[in-house]
This record gives sequence, C-alpha cells and structure tokens, in this order.
Amino acid sequence: MLLTSFYASSLVVSWGILELGPKYLKNYRKDIPLWAVKGFAWVFGTIVLKWLMCLILGISDDAHISNLLKAKLIGYKDFDTSMYTCALEFDFMEKETPVRYMKTMLLPVVLAIFLVISLKTYQYVLAILCNEEYTERQEDHFIRGELFGWVFRKIQPGTLVVAFLAMMAFEGIANVQKEWSIVGEFSNLPQEELLMWIKANTKEDAVFAGAMPTMASVKLSTLRPIVNHPHYEDAGLRARTKIVYSMYSRKPAKEVKKKLLSLGINYYILEDSWCLRRTKKFTDLSA
Repeated sequence: MLLTSFYASSLVVSWGILELGPKYLKNYRKDIPLWAVKGFAWVFGTIVLKWLMCLILGISDDAHISNLLKAKLIGYKDFDTSMYTCALEFDFMEKETPVRYMKTMLLPVVLAIFLVISLKTYQYVLAILCNEEYTERQEDHFIRGELFGWVFRKIQPGTLVVAFLAMMAFEGIANVQKEWSIVGEFSNLPQEELLMWIKANTKEDAVFAGAMPTMASVKLSTLRPIVNHPHYEDAGLRARTKIVYSMYSRKPAKEVKKKLLSLGINYYILEDSWCLRRTKKFTDLSA
C-alpha cells in the first residue's frame, strides 16, 4: 500500500525534477515561470505515477480514500464511504471543539508552528524551483528578522514561553481534574456472555462473521477465526465486509446465505441493534 501511495509517488517525481530539471530546462525561456512548470510537472507526475503503480502491482487497498474525499466534498456515497461517514468519529468537527482548543492555547500554538513551517517550506521550495541558493543565514534572517523580529525585540523568548505555558495550564488543570472525577469502568454484559458462550460451546476452528466491532472482540477474547475485522484499508477485507453486512439488506435470504457460505462461515452474529439504530447521518444497509 505504501508503494502505491501519493507520498511515495511524490518523492520519486520530486527526485526526478531535482535531478533532471536543471539538465532539460536550463534553456527554458517561455513566458510561464519556471517554478510553475515544475510545480505542474510535480502534480501531474505524482498522479500518473501512482495510477501506473496501482495498475502494474494490481493494488487497490487505498482506492477508498479518494472516494472518502469525494464523499466529504461533493456528497458521493457508496457502501465503503457510508461505513466511515455515518460514524460520529468521521463527521465534521463540532463548533465547540475550536473553542476548547483556544482556551487551552493549543490551537494558537499549533497555528503559529504551522505558519512558520509553511512559510519556511514555501521559501525553500521556491528557491529550489528558481535555482537559487538557500542558506542557513537566509533561514535565520527569515525567522528572527521577518517573522518574529518585532516580537523578540519587545518580549524575551523565555518570558513568552512561560506566559504561554501558564495560560495553557490554567485550563489544562481544570480538564485533568474533570477527567479524574470520572469513576467507573466499561461494561457490556450481553457481549461478555456471548464471548463466554463461544469459548464454551464452539470448536476452536469455528469461523465467525458479523459487525466489525464485535468481530474484533471475538478474535481478541476467544481466538476464533473471523472473516472481517476493523482493518478496513485492505481491499479484500472491504469486499468480504460488504458480503457480511448484506445480512442487513433487502436481498433474498437464499442469496445472502449462499454468499456467506462461500466465505466458509460457521456462525453469524446477528445484532438487531444494527437494524434499529439511527445515527446523525443514517447509514442505509438495506439496499
């Protein structure tokens, strides 16, 4: 999966531009800036190389990632994207979250660090694309003179750090005390009884199928073989999961049973909560 990622492809294309660019573009005299040509070559080359690597190696494990982006941006929907987007963990950030991050000063600090890294990266990349030398002296001048010079002339860096830590600690201590005040432990008695029944009444090589969260517990607690689990990045696993979840669809029972038996399943854990649950963005498994 890593070999066919955008990251790996971008590294190869970047190396090619840095090594071959000066040789083939040294006489470039067009109206379009050289950095724009190299930037377009990097984007286009990365996409094409990734597509070729997926085609040659026959790997499609990360194919659902582009679908997830389309689901967030243009409302695209299929079974795989619904498994993600219908969960609250993959929903858009709540409005209260940035406010909480502001109170602990986490968001301002992260934004400041991101700004420094982004500006340094932009200046460095622009210097490389324009075949200019980027020295440590330029970097030091950029950080101290252009970006933070006016701050450090008025406030000592140590004083600024202590002030930030004090503001972060004020809200942070309250959050820690709130978490410490929570007393109790997680308990799911029906699932515990299910796992005990499986260990006592099924063979060690019995194969199970069901909802992914439940299958993770079955594998961990009983060591029984399972056909699907929450490691959803594998293309084969996504295909098996779609067959397993067809139990909650409107398909004929004979068709569903035939496909499940083709996976070698001995036991299917059917949870009625999956038929009745409603989420913020309801996932329709009945199609």
